[in-house]
Amino acid sequence: MVFFSFYVAGFWLTSALLYFLHMDLTPLSVIRYYRGDEALFMPPQSYQSLLELTHVHLFAMGVLLVTLTHLLLFVPGSDRRKAALSAAVLASGFIESTSGWLVRYVHPLFSFVKIGSFLSLQLSTALVLVFIIKALRAKNKLSYQDEAATAAAEARRTKQRGTENSGGAGSGLSALIPLLFVVSGVLHPAKAETNLSDQSPVKISAPNLEEVIVQSRPAMGTILSISLCRTPSKDTQHIFDRIFKKVEEVEEHISEWRPSSEVSRIIASAGKRAERISADTERFLRLSLLMWQETDGVFDITYRTSRAAGSRAAGLIADNKRLSRSFVHIEAGRAFLTEAGATIDTGGIGKGFALDEVVPVVRELGISCALFDFGGSSFLAIGSPERTEGWRLVEENRNQPPIFLRDRSASTSSSFAMADSPSESHPHIVDPRMNETVNTLRNATLLCDSAAIADALSTYVIVVGEKKAEAVVKKLSCENASLLTITNGSKIS
Repeated sequence: MVFFSFYVAGFWLTSALLYFLHMDLTPLSVIRYYRGDEALFMPPQSYQSLLELTHVHLFAMGVLLVTLTHLLLFVPGSDRRKAALSAAVLASGFIESTSGWLVRYVHPLFSFVKIGSFLSLQLSTALVLVFIIKALRAKNKLSYQDEAATAAAEARRTKQRGTENSGGAGSGLSALIPLLFVVSGVLHPAKAETNLSDQSPVKISAPNLEEVIVQSRPAMGTILSISLCRTPSKDTQHIFDRIFKKVEEVEEHISEWRPSSEVSRIIASAGKRAERISADTERFLRLSLLMWQETDGVFDITYRTSRAAGSRAAGLIADNKRLSRSFVHIEAGRAFLTEAGATIDTGGIGKGFALDEVVPVVRELGISCALFDFGGSSFLAIGSPERTEGWRLVEENRNQPPIFLRDRSASTSSSFAMADSPSESHPHIVDPRMNETVNTLRNATLLCDSAAIADALSTYVIVVGEKKAEAVVKKLSCENASLLTITNGSKIS
């Protein structure tokens, strides 16, 4: 039993290390692990990998946990406490083993369930192990005793129950694990919706911050924060829900990270057949093709897969032939990738397109004052709080003047993206003309009427440089704010 306890303790420790190897206790890290992150070139978990992992994990965890809870039955103490702890261990183990499916295929908010079940499983397993080890050291072993000893033990348990029912601490311990799960899974999302926005690069310049209500939710592999000016006559929660639902619909249509999306179906049918698409996806593809034409093929959401050894941007290596044509062919209600092996990367324009699609919903709801912050890189401002110039963006270099947004969009890009830690970065934007990543440190911030165009042009400026992009920027009625406000490598944070 002592050696078995060492095995279980080792399993407990390595389970925690494996968890933190892939993710941490933040919802975004869990979402990235299961649903992928195009900005970091992280693919989503496949159906096969999840199935294989769950198949093995359910059986192994079941055998381990039923063994532990069986041993717990022979530990001295309250039957009620042991029953509650056993239920917490078994329930947490099952939910922790299966919650990844919910994050991957149902909704990103189930990341809170994953975190809560992991914490609950680790704590409850540790408590069971501690109680077993403690019982091994006790002199009054209750298992396999003669009738006299069993009767004495039953008398002690009866007396102990009476003490607990009269206000002992046992009932509090029995409720600890379920309470932890409830707090993690229910209260944590509410906290996230308010606190995640505190880390937003957007600083609201309203004289009275109580005039603004903010909610944040995971979307498109990052966090979408929405700031609404207070309107007492409106149901603000209904407004938030409508807007987030629209973004979810757009993501379901155009995200290549979702196997069920229309873009994923187009990729799967590359070189074979055209796929039916919704009006949202057709608008997205036509706008992307327009930006390809306006930038002479420099901005292109299509590429041909090529795995370059040692490249941090593996799978995003461009094809030199793209300058004469695009892989995408669009007709009414259908889209086709003309060559086998061609694929689509929506990351350079997807968030901006989703913000543009939100505008009709916002107008329909009668909202005249709102700010949308998509991952700290794409912004859309509608009106502004009273007595202000606009929604204020604060850059890292505080010596530079801020940017005020009012009925306008902004997008900021950098040629180097952060890697696994804030101190590391790597090039992640590909120049299709040179068939290689942009290794020069460049930052660009574009202000446009359209958030999608701002997204595309900020990437375009990174590739060709500010001078060469000037004519296209002016033609599309945009403004290169990086020329005015960003110097010495600083950028909107």
